Amino acid sequence: MQSIAAPGSLRATLARGRRPAEPRPLAMAAALALLAFGANMASPLYPGYQERLGFDDLTLTLIYAVYAAVSVPALLVLGPLGDRIGRVRMVRAGLAVAALGSVCFAIGDATAWLVVGRVLQGVALGAATGAGMAVLAGTPSRTRRRRVAAAGALAFLVGTAAGPGLTGLLADLVPAPYATPHLVHAGLVAAVYAWLGPVPGPAPGVVLRGRPTAVPQLPTRDRGPFLAAMANGFVSWAVVGLFLGLVPSVLTRASGDVGTTVLGAVAALVVLASLPAQALLARLGAGRAQLAGLALLGGGLVVLVTSGAVGPLPLVLATAVVAGLGHGLAYGGAHGVVETIAVGDRAAGLTATAYVVYYLGAGIPTIAVGVLATVVPLGVATGALAGLLLAATAAAWCLTRMVSTAGGRVHRRADADDSPLGDVAALITDVPRGIHLANGILHGRRAGTGAALRTLPKRSRNSAALARSGERPRVR
Repeated sequence: MQSIAAPGSLRATLARGRRPAEPRPLAMAAALALLAFGANMASPLYPGYQERLGFDDLTLTLIYAVYAAVSVPALLVLGPLGDRIGRVRMVRAGLAVAALGSVCFAIGDATAWLVVGRVLQGVALGAATGAGMAVLAGTPSRTRRRRVAAAGALAFLVGTAAGPGLTGLLADLVPAPYATPHLVHAGLVAAVYAWLGPVPGPAPGVVLRGRPTAVPQLPTRDRGPFLAAMANGFVSWAVVGLFLGLVPSVLTRASGDVGTTVLGAVAALVVLASLPAQALLARLGAGRAQLAGLALLGGGLVVLVTSGAVGPLPLVLATAVVAGLGHGLAYGGAHGVVETIAVGDRAAGLTATAYVVYYLGAGIPTIAVGVLATVVPLGVATGALAGLLLAATAAAWCLTRMVSTAGGRVHRRADADDSPLGDVAALITDVPRGIHLANGILHGRRAGTGAALRTLPKRSRNSAALARSGERPRVR
């Protein structure tokens, strides 16, 4: 899955104590990427695991979806706990749990090992990502908070795509293909664990008081645009979940042993295609981005419905690209709306609602396919779910169209360059300049001034200036 940071934190009171040392920002970004990598790396291996261990299609979907089921409570309960025990400590704990999850998959001689591995991966990602993003964004500067959020989002996108892509390639090249990739991941996690350096956190004598504020809730105003954004986020992640959890298995049954490299490429493409879509967010704005993304998702779903996810390999790859572009636009625009509405005291609860919906979208439809696959072939079940998602996409398009007209104020204010995902576009539009800008972001330099600012499009420069001044963007 893409970047999901635990919403909200504890209202803490520091009675006394010293300010902890800053962690290495590049190491923290690497930790976030590795967490996303580990959570998605098994996608091209699921068909092989199913053949080796002999479990049915319902079990296959449960193995994939249990990750989303445990991530939601981990996100809401363990994420804010980082403010009590120390955020870097929480990230390190998450890395340790993620490494254990990979070891479970490396052992992988029984279905129970895979289930436990997925549970551990879900707990690790849900618990640690919010703390990691909070560390990177630990500054009162609104400009840096937004840009660090963009850098964290980009790290997650890269990790999510690299997980299945590199795992599929490695599994085709090395002995013990079901163990080696996971052991490599565990080794990389251990290296980043050490790279994080000294563990800052509450110093002796620090008193932390407060309670988690990340309780899901709905907005009191702008509810129509918010609900439309939730629908779009759910559909977007449901489609991505199909490609990560089911399409590799369906493709293997239809085309024979195509190799884990190809299966990994299918799963990775749907995420990689989301990256260039981010560059269009600033041009389209939140409302039009969601509408365009839903249209592209609908096109990909039409192919899945008509083919039952079974077709020539080039068609499957092209469908993954189209679906990925649609996901980038629909989810990016939806999250821009959420970031615009989620302000003030209700920000944590509204953001919590959004992330719960995203996680459920990635898991629930996949389980539905598994249940249906107990009575019909997996390809037919996948095609049937694609049909239901196509209807849901059409309904979401109509709802978004309606609220973007009636509630245009929100969508105009939710321009992509007023959202963290809009800054992802600034990082990926021009790779060399994007690397320079990302380096400045992660090391805390004011990338919004001087030469770094001149690398941004004019509209992004204007947003950066507004952010430094503390003003809100004008409604156009």
